[in-house]
Amino acid sequence: MSDSDSESDLGATVTPDAPRLESGDEALPVAAADRYVIERELGAGGQAIVFAARDSALNREVALKTARKRGAEAGSFVREARITGQLEHPGIVPVHELGRTSQGELYCTQKLVRGRTFRAALDAATSLEARLKLLPHFINVCHAVAYAHSRGVVHRDLKPENVMLGEFGETVVLDWGVARVLGTPEESHPELSSATESATGSQSGKALEGVISGVTQQGSVIGTPLYMSPEQARGENAKVDARSDVWSLGVMLHELLAFTRPFENKDGRALLAEVSRGHVRPLREVANDVPPELCAIVDQALRAHQSERLGDARALATQLSDFLAGKRVAAYQYTSWELLKRFIAANKSVTLVSLAALLALGVSEIYAWRLVGQRDDALEESRTHLSAALREQAHGAELVHDWNGAAMAWSAAADAGTPGAELAVRVLSKWVTPALTLPGEMPVHASRGGAYDVESGVALLSAPSRGLFLLEGDDTWHLVENTTDPDKRSQPAAISTGGRARAWKAGVVHLRVDGADTTLPGTGAATALTFSDDGAVLAVATPTGVLRFSSAGDARDVLTPAPEQPTPSP
Repeated sequence: MSDSDSESDLGATVTPDAPRLESGDEALPVAAADRYVIERELGAGGQAIVFAARDSALNREVALKTARKRGAEAGSFVREARITGQLEHPGIVPVHELGRTSQGELYCTQKLVRGRTFRAALDAATSLEARLKLLPHFINVCHAVAYAHSRGVVHRDLKPENVMLGEFGETVVLDWGVARVLGTPEESHPELSSATESATGSQSGKALEGVISGVTQQGSVIGTPLYMSPEQARGENAKVDARSDVWSLGVMLHELLAFTRPFENKDGRALLAEVSRGHVRPLREVANDVPPELCAIVDQALRAHQSERLGDARALATQLSDFLAGKRVAAYQYTSWELLKRFIAANKSVTLVSLAALLALGVSEIYAWRLVGQRDDALEESRTHLSAALREQAHGAELVHDWNGAAMAWSAAADAGTPGAELAVRVLSKWVTPALTLPGEMPVHASRGGAYDVESGVALLSAPSRGLFLLEGDDTWHLVENTTDPDKRSQPAAISTGGRARAWKAGVVHLRVDGADTTLPGTGAATALTFSDDGAVLAVATPTGVLRFSSAGDARDVLTPAPEQPTPSP
């Protein structure tokens, strides 16, 4: 980087050399000539061009990214698509397809996120109060990155420009082009170092399949200088791990709160030298109006030595959620006076009675209390928005049977103090456990063959070659219907709202209402079951095409539609 580099270059991403493809372009599917209709260009970079396009097969708008290079030189394009495609999280834009055109041009399609970048949101928020309202979005960024860390992936290029805020509350982390997959070897070249690195203790998730880390020469600089960690600035790529992303998130949080980054040197070489030393002024000295707990969180994320930083993005999200929920923040050392102020804030009725005695302190003190109240109101609004967004995210994941996504969203909601979230986490922790040990058989993987209700702690699970198991408010699964018939490996099951009534199929439909069992005769092997919203009526679809509506309390028919009569010929 020369001394004459422009300021805009300091915000650009420095990328590693493109790795060779693990398999040739011929291994990728070829898209039909009329599958995608390009509508407009969204942006372009050194590796690819992004278009808004219409998927004619599914009649939906997608983001279509095409590689500028072909063959072995396009390895980084394929690698990014494969990494992103295996990170299934609501905060990471999903990849729909990776392929090539009949002319040999590589492309991938992704969900099209409409909205604005986090950079645009920061530019539009011109006061600390407005900036604090962006904290829920930033926490969602941390959760998305935390999921990647759990899979052993380090982003290496986190910055406001790589985060999108959707029109309906979405927060999405973009551009995984220079991500590093920990625990996998770097691609070997004679002149490049190659090593196998493992994740830190908090990164215990399953490694990605079919992906290798990019070609990285020891001593090369990868990332965006204004946001990269000291170890990245020094070119110590073997040391890069989740804590390197924590530094980048810390820079973003510093910018959110203080309206400036820790390092702003416009000279490229000087900037890298400053970042590599990692000496950051305490945020309290830069912006003394920022809540001290947030200053402590930023300072801990921006420690020069990795061992002194927070372990991963989830630890950062937890501390920020604790702050928004009004809990004590682990990174901050409270004084006795501050603990007293926290008590006053939690007991406002007592505080109001005492305010009269404080009037003698003068107008300046009263004005200071007013400013504190405005700040607290903004924080409370942020907590409310965060809880609502996480609950909506969890329900959305449940609707598509994404138990892992639901569990992570409820866990984040519990950290934010959302009512009912802790019960949901407890139930879903049993539902998404990689292997459940059920009575009388080897551990099995939880599947979609069942139903659950997080509000009541009731769940039904269909186990292969065994039958149905019931979880009612404790940590033990009970066998409620046994079968050794291999044709009954996936059995319909249903739970009413609130868990008052349960049902499952086994020759006839079995009902369980308030602890008592009954049956619904004459149904045969049900093909589908569902309850009405109030749990009073059970609808059963039979193999003969008849839909029966029965009382969930006593199994009597409520309404059985008559067969459709043929229309007489004229």
